[in-house]
Amino acid sequence: MSELSSEIRKTGLYNKLSSDKELCDALCGMRGIASALASTISNSVPSFTDHSVRHMDALWVVTDSVLTVGEIEQLTCAEAFLLASAFYLHDLGMAYAATLEGRDRCLKSNHYNSFLSCLPENEKKKGEINAQALSFAVRKMHAAAAHELSVSKVPGTEYYLFESKDFRDAWGTTCGQIAASHHWDIDKVDVELGRLGVLPLPGGRSGDLGYVASILRVVDFAHINRDRALSIERAFRSPMATDSLIHWLAQENIDGPVRDGHELMYRSAGSISNVDSWWLYYEMLSSLDAEIRSVQRYLKRRTSSLSRFSLQGVLGASSPEEASMYVKPDSFMPIEVNLRTGSIDRLVKLLAGESLYGPDPMAAVRELLQNANDAVRLKYHTASDEWDEHVAKLPIKVDYYQEDETCYLVVSDFGVGMSARVMTDYLISIASNYWESQFFTDFPNATARGFSHAGKFGIGFLSVFMLGDEIEVTSNRVAGDRTVLKLHGVGRRGELRGAPFSAKSGTSVKIRLRDSVVARLGFIERLVRSYAPMLSTSIKTTVLGKEYLLQPGWLFDLSASEFKEQVLLIVNDLRGVQVSSRYHDERDSENYYGKVWGGGAPEFTTDKVRLIVSPASKSVLCLKGLSLQVIATPGFVGVIEVEDVTPDVSRRRALDFDCSSVLQQASLAVMSELVSGFEAYCSEGLMLEKIQVVANAVSTYGKQVLTGSKIKWISNISLPGEVSVCDTLKLRELLGANDIVFIAYDAQPWTAMKLWTRGTESVTGEAAFLLGELGGGPGYTREVHYKRDSFLNIWPRFQNNVMLGLLVEIIAEVWGVSVEHLTGQDGWRHEGGTVFGRFQKMIPK
Repeated sequence: MSELSSEIRKTGLYNKLSSDKELCDALCGMRGIASALASTISNSVPSFTDHSVRHMDALWVVTDSVLTVGEIEQLTCAEAFLLASAFYLHDLGMAYAATLEGRDRCLKSNHYNSFLSCLPENEKKKGEINAQALSFAVRKMHAAAAHELSVSKVPGTEYYLFESKDFRDAWGTTCGQIAASHHWDIDKVDVELGRLGVLPLPGGRSGDLGYVASILRVVDFAHINRDRALSIERAFRSPMATDSLIHWLAQENIDGPVRDGHELMYRSAGSISNVDSWWLYYEMLSSLDAEIRSVQRYLKRRTSSLSRFSLQGVLGASSPEEASMYVKPDSFMPIEVNLRTGSIDRLVKLLAGESLYGPDPMAAVRELLQNANDAVRLKYHTASDEWDEHVAKLPIKVDYYQEDETCYLVVSDFGVGMSARVMTDYLISIASNYWESQFFTDFPNATARGFSHAGKFGIGFLSVFMLGDEIEVTSNRVAGDRTVLKLHGVGRRGELRGAPFSAKSGTSVKIRLRDSVVARLGFIERLVRSYAPMLSTSIKTTVLGKEYLLQPGWLFDLSASEFKEQVLLIVNDLRGVQVSSRYHDERDSENYYGKVWGGGAPEFTTDKVRLIVSPASKSVLCLKGLSLQVIATPGFVGVIEVEDVTPDVSRRRALDFDCSSVLQQASLAVMSELVSGFEAYCSEGLMLEKIQVVANAVSTYGKQVLTGSKIKWISNISLPGEVSVCDTLKLRELLGANDIVFIAYDAQPWTAMKLWTRGTESVTGEAAFLLGELGGGPGYTREVHYKRDSFLNIWPRFQNNVMLGLLVEIIAEVWGVSVEHLTGQDGWRHEGGTVFGRFQKMIPK
């Protein structure tokens, strides 16, 4: 049995407990095992402040400040025991990784895997990252582990905290519940422990579990002093991350708490020089003050705990200036920069309106659809049975209706829903951090099961004020209280009310639309398709009673012509193009290639991408199912869905997306069909009428259009006056048989022959080719009547002319020389609009 220190035995709590020998002996016995186990906590999480038995023992003394003598006297022996046992149990889960079995459980936990799943693959194998993931898992699991440790063996050992099986069966579960409750919110404390008031306990005893749990959370929080962050211990621990170091520096010079009337008081023995540490400690004081007030409100409304908790707050918590009287800053004055009411109103208007999203009310609808889809997908990935999975497949609903000459928009889902706390603390808070904080507590296994959220910045919901001032949000978690949040415009006070119970989870957002918005939300059923074309959840839009159902994958079920039509419609909707001018340019460009394939243009399709060959050259980039921006996709029209790009705050463009690899895959995939189409197209009629189309195709899809086809694209001239059109294979054959090649650009055949033979006695051993005027010449005007120089000096950017650039590449490849070897050769001329000259395989010395 572990002997309690003389300091503990002087406390009022011990005096109360010591009158019950059975409970006191059990407490002392479990303290001994808890002490040994707690000594390993710093090995698992070395950067955390003290969680050893020293912290646990200190809570006896802190209790004497949190409760008055009279309040301690009102404790029953059972309540004193439950509170004291929770001192040793509540953080003991931090030692869960001390044994091999416990560590293995941590490494297999959803929390550990969730932490790693948020990181890039190349980061996951780093030692420090795995240590951080383990610390995260230990932190998240420790409260629940307290309950396990109270009734089960310490993982990997034969020891129980309560050695007696009879005692463990009688008290273990209750002790574990109270210890675990220190990480619950106060509403859960009431639901799980407090609603029944004073309860019978083993051995004819009684106690108020909700009251004990409430006192535990205050006592544990109130231990924020030097005992938890000894300087000497910090010196012998491994190098700490900056965030951890700030926590240590914040507490290592603090004494307290002591009670001053109805408030707790802390004091720094010396001044704090680190500004971040001072502010962190002020935040601790403010948070403790808020916790005390929350507990007091809760206990006051319960008959069984009236007059049992008189503590009201913390001295200095009301302002940084007041706090600096007790916790001294070193050579600086802490000033809190508070946004005044008018500033907050302006900030919200900036974040919720056209300044951020532009004059597009559908941006707000898109944000609501994103939130709904996140909720539905989260329900699916955390489904506990087939029914939950089925419910998660129900459609998101978008209802547009009119009532008494007022138009309303309602977006609703059957997703996970929100508690009242999530609605007030995160949904309507600017830049709230639900996905990086409370989410892991509410849904610890979600990321491990494949869920990833689309929400990023915590300001999306504010965009609803673009649609109207009167907002009504109704939501609840499964079997949770249904809550209605009503908002009456930016800067005005809202209201939170209860609603009739519903066993199903879900959320509904209802907006009373402004008159100016109604006109811009015309054809909303079409706009929903345009703004959420790739959503993994179906959407049922009801407009004035008429229903439209949008199924996942609908774009991929359309024919090629329907698909192109729909994509171009989406493009224009996203750009705000009026219906009257919707397709003018696009139809002209479609006719450009229409003669090549008719309606059956080649296409590239995966589960996330559909691209069809088209000169429209624009596609819709979607992020997690929602349209993000219109992007240039040369030679294709379609849709590309991605999961991991970073959008800008307005969600109108991607900050880090490069579609070149997707386009390269698409080009390679369609090349065979593309070449066949062009070969058939070019096999009939005059080639001169089609060469520009072919040149554009080469520029868009690559040289394989010509190098891998039988398309005849270059004119070969020969004496005495013959002209034939060659494909690439014939071109290579002629180049292989000759060491000199004459090229004329932008000249008639007979003119080219004269230029070829001018000034030379014989052209034997030469091949001659003619390229029509395609894609622009050397870049200077035709007024330059005559210029003679190297090819490169005459035409520095020759590769911008795709056909000429390809010809030069093929010559170099066939001859086995570099492009530079050719382009540096002299004797080239530019006369009027014509460029002509010779390339030689070997330059005479």
